[in-house]
Amino acid sequence: MAYCLTSYVLCLATYFKLIFSMKIIAVVNHKGGVGKTTSVQNLSKALALNGKKVLMIDNDPQANLTVACGVKDVAHSIYDAVCENKSLPILSLGERLDLVPSELSYMNAEQKLQTEINGYFKL
Repeated sequence: MAYCLTSYVLCLATYFKLIFSMKIIAVVNHKGGVGKTTSVQNLSKALALNGKKVLMIDNDPQANLTVACGVKDVAHSIYDAVCENKSLPILSLGERLDLVPSELSYMNAEQKLQTEINGYFKL
């Protein structure tokens, strides 16, 4: 039993080390047309070229970051993860650069989550 507990504790320690060693950069501004998408795309590419593993999350129903990255049709998007309880779709764009795509249906997420119990806690 002690071995299982020790393994569990080591797994937890490894997990928390991974989580706390990550850097999270959020680019947010309510106003449109201020360069959020361009800044995210360029900063992400620069970090990836410098050896960092980068995950871009397109949290915009207009899906501008998804389109800017050259992704045209997506089978699953952030909408499916938030509203349909599916796994988060991660598309690889390069060796160290990944994207969680968005789509226009994400526009309906707020309305759908308002009607669900604990819907606001999903975001």
